[in-house]
Amino acid sequence: MIKKTYCIYFFLLFLVTNALHANVESFIVVKVDNQIITNYEIKNKILSTLIISGKEITQKNIDSLKKESLASLINSKLKFIEVSKFNLTVSDNQINQYLNSISSNNIQLLKDKFKINELDFDLFLKEVETEFKWQKLIYEIYSN
Repeated sequence: MIKKTYCIYFFLLFLVTNALHANVESFIVVKVDNQIITNYEIKNKILSTLIISGKEITQKNIDSLKKESLASLINSKLKFIEVSKFNLTVSDNQINQYLNSISSNNIQLLKDKFKINELDFDLFLKEVETEFKWQKLIYEIYSN
């Protein structure tokens, strides 16, 4: 009975510690309508930009991209809000062509770079998809 109680106590302590740790690492920086931008997303944007551009990850390069990355994320959230109002789709082929173009036809290596640097590749993909939907929306509105 005592061992079971200690196991439960340890498990609960583990959960609380992880929850507190997660709250310290990620916090809301900006709210755009009903969307939020966290410090985690900003970090992901800065480092993914450096990786894709082939630049070295240094504090100087990180500092130089902070404002630009935040502005880019705000624009992306605004675009996401707008394209969500329409039933737009983007093909996997279109996204894969883009990923091939920025990764020298080696998407797996790009994913590995994200993983090595503890970045969220899905956040990056969501931003790419939003941009393609935005382009499609603009084309549909202004093509006539």
